[in-house]
Amino acid sequence: MTIVPTKVLKHQLNFCSDFTTRFLGLVAGFGAGKTKALALKTILLASRNVGTDGGVYSPTHTLAMDTFVPEFEDQLEELKIPYKYRATPLPSFTLKFPNGETRVLIRSFENWRRIRANNLSFACVDEIDVVEPKISRPALKLLMGRIRVGKVRQIAMVSTPEGFGLLYEFFVKEAVGKRDRRFIRASTYDNPFLAEDYIPSLLENYPPELIKAYLKGEFVNLTSGAVYSSFDRALNNCFESVQPGDRLHIGMDFNVGKMAAVVHVLRTGLPRAVDEFVGLADTPAMIAAIKARYPEHDRQRLITIYPDAAGNSRKTTNASESDIALLRQAAFTVTVDASNPAVKDRINAMNGAFCNAKGDRRYLVNTLRCPRYTEALEQQVWKDGEPDKSQGHDHLNDSAGYFIMKVLPVIHTQQFATSRSPRESTASKNTQTIRQTLGL
Repeated sequence: MTIVPTKVLKHQLNFCSDFTTRFLGLVAGFGAGKTKALALKTILLASRNVGTDGGVYSPTHTLAMDTFVPEFEDQLEELKIPYKYRATPLPSFTLKFPNGETRVLIRSFENWRRIRANNLSFACVDEIDVVEPKISRPALKLLMGRIRVGKVRQIAMVSTPEGFGLLYEFFVKEAVGKRDRRFIRASTYDNPFLAEDYIPSLLENYPPELIKAYLKGEFVNLTSGAVYSSFDRALNNCFESVQPGDRLHIGMDFNVGKMAAVVHVLRTGLPRAVDEFVGLADTPAMIAAIKARYPEHDRQRLITIYPDAAGNSRKTTNASESDIALLRQAAFTVTVDASNPAVKDRINAMNGAFCNAKGDRRYLVNTLRCPRYTEALEQQVWKDGEPDKSQGHDHLNDSAGYFIMKVLPVIHTQQFATSRSPRESTASKNTQTIRQTLGL
């Protein structure tokens, strides 16, 4: 792995150099350097609590191993701190300082009840707002009770804001009159080392409300009102229709008795929803309906299906073949991954396509030819933090989303630039402060 040179930004330094506040939070946009800040904070707390255990907690084991651990190793190597990594039975690092060693446990909230077995001097928590509130709340409470050894006892948390979640409640709503909590906010714009196309890519792919959260680090209500809040019946309307020779891109959702599909064509490379299929009994019925409505496109093999990945194993009939196998047997081109995209990513992609932060409306719908789809986009709402499925609006919306995730996905670009930044000297001075703190 390429090691990113250690340049410490102002908000990272503020976060890393505070050893007196019991509970410390850093909320920032994508690419603002949260994971790096947490890695450095972990090293600094470990250096002040020699002879004890500290813990790093991520939403999942996979996220810990894919995101935190590589960054942690990069910073240890950059700072030339000797360490030993142990992968089993549970991952941990042993950091070696001149005056002794500190063990850093790498854990996830997937098994949060195991926290009660830990005796810790500090805990560093990554992306806590991603964790479901029913887990993050009791897990944090349990963790607070396990920080009881060492010289610098502290819980440090970083996260991208996900609505008014735990970080908002803990560091804003419940922090009134409490002097043991400090909250630091940072924006993606605060990181001068990002690649030039990183922020433009975010603006291109995300709707305005999400930009407030994911770029500016602001708390925004992401789970109330309409799910597809960027869709506007008038502004996203078009009058496109299927033409001879068009390739048809059909998103499809499998539900017994409630089969749904949305037909798209591309115009100047951008998607246009031009037809819909609603309420069919099963996959054979859907196949027959598509072939009957578009016989020439079927004959010319101009139909591509983007189905619910669960159709690899699901069956809407009593036949032995899966739903996706039936689509392939019908001579349709089938584009499908091993699993569905994350619901949040699919919704973000749809909203960003309907209207991104630049005001571009790249995804249009023929509302006359797609009346049920239009209605579903307008009427599906959030319920208990999840898209409401009780009214049946999810079937068509999910169908379209499987295709949109292929043609206009949320793109994660390379974060770091290779050229020098005008603020590099300040960041270098901050780096020297970190080194001095460690006695290097």
